[in-house]
Amino acid sequence: MYLAKGQIMSVECFFGRTLSGKSYKARQEIKNKKRVFVFDAACDFHGGIIFDKYDIPSLVELGKKIRNLETFQVNFRPDRHFGDIQACAERVAKFILAFGDTFGKRSLDEHIVFVLDELDKYISTSRKSFVKMVIEMGRHSNIDTYCISQVPASLPKFIRDNATKVYAFKLGYNDFYQYRFGPSITKELSGENLKDYWYYVWDDSNGIIKYNKRGKICQEKQI
Repeated sequence: MYLAKGQIMSVECFFGRTLSGKSYKARQEIKNKKRVFVFDAACDFHGGIIFDKYDIPSLVELGKKIRNLETFQVNFRPDRHFGDIQACAERVAKFILAFGDTFGKRSLDEHIVFVLDELDKYISTSRKSFVKMVIEMGRHSNIDTYCISQVPASLPKFIRDNATKVYAFKLGYNDFYQYRFGPSITKELSGENLKDYWYYVWDDSNGIIKYNKRGKICQEKQI
């Protein structure tokens, strides 16, 4: 396995109801990343290269265009003429795995980040799924994944189990929040006591921390 020096591979999940701040937070998190791919199912990500061609020659040309760039962000927008959203996502995931195998292992100063927006709309549990493969096995290709969805239960268990960090925004009561954050925080996240765009983060090495909408810590971490 190839690992960037001093770094740990991550699968980060962003959960919350519509307009709770989860996509905004993901956009903030990738601002300082060097190499970012976004499957932009809801057209929430801007800047960088907007790409909507999914034939193999076009993807090969894209790879040639960006492989020597020190920084880039590519936003893939689903193309209804290519196929359904799942077909587009699978082709993108396959491309990114191949890109990571050739580029990521050659330059290990920072991981490639793959953002999967509205993931519940196209995730597959098939063993042949490239989206599933990049989430479970992306570490072998120097890829971190950011998984964005409204409700935790809408994503397969393997994603929730593999999560190294969870960003929890306002959402109705659910078992996953109960499991990760405990009853009192789950109650706060499901009600009106939590301010808009405030959130909790569970980290497998840092415990639980509460943040305000500016991303500033407003509570000491909990174990």
